Amino acid sequence: MARRCSVPKSPRGFTLIELLVVIAIIAILIGLLLPAVQKVREAAARTQSSNNIKQLSLAMHTMASANDDKFCPGYGTFSGNSGTPQPWTWWILPYIEQQNVYNSNATSTYIKTYYAPSDASFVSGNPWTSYAGNSSVLPAANICSNLKATFVDGTSNTVVYMERYAAAYTNPGATGATATTHPWYPPVSTSTTPRTTPRVC
Repeated sequence: MARRCSVPKSPRGFTLIELLVVIAIIAILIGLLLPAVQKVREAAARTQSSNNIKQLSLAMHTMASANDDKFCPGYGTFSGNSGTPQPWTWWILPYIEQQNVYNSNATSTYIKTYYAPSDASFVSGNPWTSYAGNSSVLPAANICSNLKATFVDGTSNTVVYMERYAAAYTNPGATGATATTHPWYPPVSTSTTPRTTPRVC
């Protein structure tokens, strides 16, 4: 009696249509996930920027507590210093854990607290700032004293800092486009928002 040998069947592979269906499903899922991932990133950037502004505000209040209830000027001398005028970004360095930068006069140092993650103009590692000071609160060459009397609506209801681009481009995308950068240690008073009539605190 002859013995029949069974030949094992090879496993059935995917057809072209099945592969296309699988690829289409994966593409749809990726398309649904990408906006959600982008929203999470934007929310994280907003949160980080809000935290930076909070740290700057706490630093300013801590500095005021240590200096007879006075805010530093937007650009000028402060705390009994009669030397070269400095911007507000310089005066608050010791209060944002940058005492070493303050002591060593390392004005070309990148400082993370001065960087807003959503600022697309910021070039990584540069000593720029994504924040500007309100010149009504930090006027050039003037020191705000007696904070309780100065801010009649309370300091918690007063805007001291705002986010802005670290580099403002002229003719973006065009040949010969130039950028005006905002370093955190400018040689002149460019860190505060200009006003036609500065308020004296």
